[in-house]
Amino acid sequence: MTHAHGRFESATLPKEEAARTICCPTRSRWQDAAGNTPGELGRWIRSIATKLESENLAEDSRIVIGDQTADCDIQQKTANIVWAIHHPDRPVQQRPEIFLQDTETRTLVADEVRERLRPCERVLENLLLRSGYAQSRLATELPLLGKVLSMDDDTSVPASAPVLEICLDDFPGTVENSQILHSSDRFSDLGGQISMRPNRIGAAFEPLGRTVSDLRRGALGSVPVSFGRSDTMHLAFERMLQKGEPSRFSISHAEPVHENESRNIEIAAIAITEYGIPDFRTVAIVDATISNAGRPIEHRTIPAGENGFFAFRHSETHISSCIARNLRIGLDNFPWWFLTDDRISRRNPLQTVRTSYRSDNELIANLLLPLSTAIGQPLAYGQGVSTRVLHQPANTGHRPNLPEQAAASLVGAMIAVQVQRHLEFSPGGVASLPEISDSYKLPKDAAVGVFEQLESLATSCLRVANAETSLPDTITWCEAMYGDLSRRLADFNLSVFKAELDIEARDQLRFYRDVLLWYPRVRRYIIDEMVRKDRFPVKRYID
Repeated sequence: MTHAHGRFESATLPKEEAARTICCPTRSRWQDAAGNTPGELGRWIRSIATKLESENLAEDSRIVIGDQTADCDIQQKTANIVWAIHHPDRPVQQRPEIFLQDTETRTLVADEVRERLRPCERVLENLLLRSGYAQSRLATELPLLGKVLSMDDDTSVPASAPVLEICLDDFPGTVENSQILHSSDRFSDLGGQISMRPNRIGAAFEPLGRTVSDLRRGALGSVPVSFGRSDTMHLAFERMLQKGEPSRFSISHAEPVHENESRNIEIAAIAITEYGIPDFRTVAIVDATISNAGRPIEHRTIPAGENGFFAFRHSETHISSCIARNLRIGLDNFPWWFLTDDRISRRNPLQTVRTSYRSDNELIANLLLPLSTAIGQPLAYGQGVSTRVLHQPANTGHRPNLPEQAAASLVGAMIAVQVQRHLEFSPGGVASLPEISDSYKLPKDAAVGVFEQLESLATSCLRVANAETSLPDTITWCEAMYGDLSRRLADFNLSVFKAELDIEARDQLRFYRDVLLWYPRVRRYIIDEMVRKDRFPVKRYID
């Protein structure tokens, strides 16, 4: 566990709550594409550590890394942190504590939880031991308390962030909380002026746990509160594909609610929409790539307006996985991330989805409204803090093929909607689902929606193959994509497709019902019997 400048040692997670925790689940991001150090994760650590130091926040902050990497030794992991902290250009003098959860430490936790609680084994495995989008997030967050910012390992918080000031006549729309979407990173070609603005990571934590009236008395001033929010991000991407034109999009408040109804609303979560390459709809990205003969469509965004803080109660569009939450008692008795079991999907003879669903954040945008009603405390999401996060998707790690990306996203999102329709909360903030009968069937329109979108991708494959008759490699690629999609759709037989998907959805809903039953018990045991008693195993980085 040693390295020239630092090492990891076996330790326990401090029982005292940190003022702020930044956590990051990771898998195979300790090395770059050539197998060298640092990888994307090392660059993420450096960006967080330098920002915390520059804002004088390092002393009472923590970085917690949840690692699922199987092919990287502890020396390589140490080397990433050494590079991040002892960088020759500007070493970090005052750093946050850095903790690592890995397979070894999580196995110790799982063994104790299994012995003491005897939970459903498949729930325990998915909460602590298995890989997957939601699995890695939940395992990382299970022992965390207080204000927690969850980030992905291909993001960063730059020291300063660019803002493009450009003519409103050329790029109409709401300026506040807006970005310009372009087909390249040459934003200077659009005209206007790019200036660098201060960027604060601390701003992501400051509104958490405070009421709107309290925030209005402070530096934020007027804080609009709306039932929903306006999000034109995905429309901008469609416009770029159809017309090839750059455009402005914004994420802002909708029609404000009455002031008397908003004053006592507590901010329970902070949503952050990244710039660079934000998370547009997976199926739109896949369709664009197929239409471009397998070549990814170049696209970048740049902030194009000042941040303006607002609050909203729910959202029709998904909230990014870059999110800060106040994991206090009452807001931590349910999983924020949508946990499913990929083994259930693989039992489907059509193999419509063969990996984990890409839907871990599909429930987040609609959790707080029913929770508010149940616990008697109005809650809201905040957005528009002065924390700008850059997303640059990594070229390392696991990357499923295009049909898998589309199917895993569409099927996962569709099942998440079924969860939303039946999800209930108790006065203690515990979530539950009713029993799922053997005869459960998906609403026909839900299955048809997934079927038609995947069928449309197959049609795109044929269209591209017919248009590129002089390019045999492209034709072969399109035919392979078409064949893959055909198998996932039962040779385009809707009734067979839906019959198998009914079973898959039923079993995933039953699994999630078990997750909701066991999650608060596992969480409370880990917090009360392990963290608060200074017994939760981790690895601590020391210089």
